[in-house]
Amino acid sequence: MIRAVLLIIGAAALVYTGVIYNSEAIIILAFCAGVLALFSYLYAAYMMFQVKCQVQIPISMAEQGEPAWVEAVTRNNSRLPAARIQYIIRYGNVLSDRRRKMKVLTGAGAKETSRLSTELTCQQGGCYVFQLKRIRIYGWFGIGYVSRRVRSEAVLHVMPEIVPFNLVVGEASRHFMGEADIHDDKIGGDDATEIFQVRPFRDGDKLCSIHWKLSAKEEELMVRENSLPLGGPVILLLDMRKEPRKSIQKGAGRFSRQSLEYRMAQFYVIVLSLSFALMEQRCIHYIAWYSQREQDVVRVRVDREEKVYLALLLLYGSLRDTGNGQEQDIRQLYQDKYKGETWITEILVSIYATVQLNGETVEEELSKTELRV
Repeated sequence: MIRAVLLIIGAAALVYTGVIYNSEAIIILAFCAGVLALFSYLYAAYMMFQVKCQVQIPISMAEQGEPAWVEAVTRNNSRLPAARIQYIIRYGNVLSDRRRKMKVLTGAGAKETSRLSTELTCQQGGCYVFQLKRIRIYGWFGIGYVSRRVRSEAVLHVMPEIVPFNLVVGEASRHFMGEADIHDDKIGGDDATEIFQVRPFRDGDKLCSIHWKLSAKEEELMVRENSLPLGGPVILLLDMRKEPRKSIQKGAGRFSRQSLEYRMAQFYVIVLSLSFALMEQRCIHYIAWYSQREQDVVRVRVDREEKVYLALLLLYGSLRDTGNGQEQDIRQLYQDKYKGETWITEILVSIYATVQLNGETVEEELSKTELRV
């Protein structure tokens, strides 16, 4: 745009000079400059309808502090080359209202599709959304440009770091046999409300478990084997309710903007680290939160490492649909939905990285606190 303004000013100055000195050559030069500016804008306007632009993330997973790549994809349907196109991309963590801007300068040959990768490093874990909302298409020699609105979006999942926690699993949690709505399909148990299988009688079986009607039909003793409930002694509840923006912006509010960004980033670290600490102790647990998209409580039973990452990816997807926050109390919703289940320890993690253990707030730094479950 600066080049176009300078060209127009220069052309006007040449016309003025040519008139004063009665020089046809200077006036012709001014006319050529004006024609160049005109055709430059016409070229940019034509290319605006010939190019298709979008933003992509080739590898949608990245580690915190490790480089990731954002790809600007330009498809030129014209027989003329698109020499200079600028992408204006806004991106940020879905938990934060703060958005950063990045500009990518690219181009595409005639009837070609170009891909330009830009390296980016996210210092905090979370779900990052990259939105391409506007592009600038420049004319000849970069003289002037026209803008066009574009709707393209890509998502990058950044895995937060795992910090060690001093977590102690008690005997009650190690030998937990609580009630649950889910039952094992491979191993029997002692839940009389649901039958796992009916099998022939073996030494050690109780007489009360004999299925008398089926035994008479089969002419041998048959036994009802009860199911094994897949309960979890620890429930990790994620409270994603946001405080009103006015209370955050007040100088006397709970958090400054800087500490607010940090606490929201620590939310992911705490969730992932707590889950891994429980897995290291071989403590099966549930991670649960309220999903705005599902309009219901979502929970994942974590009994191996892969389930931790599955829960985190599902959480990222739920947070994208949260918008400006939600008012639902996850503790009450969970208790209402799973009334028949029992557990030993409830860990509530808020979106501002505060932790409650069985209703009591953990005031000290988590990495220096012994957590008993």
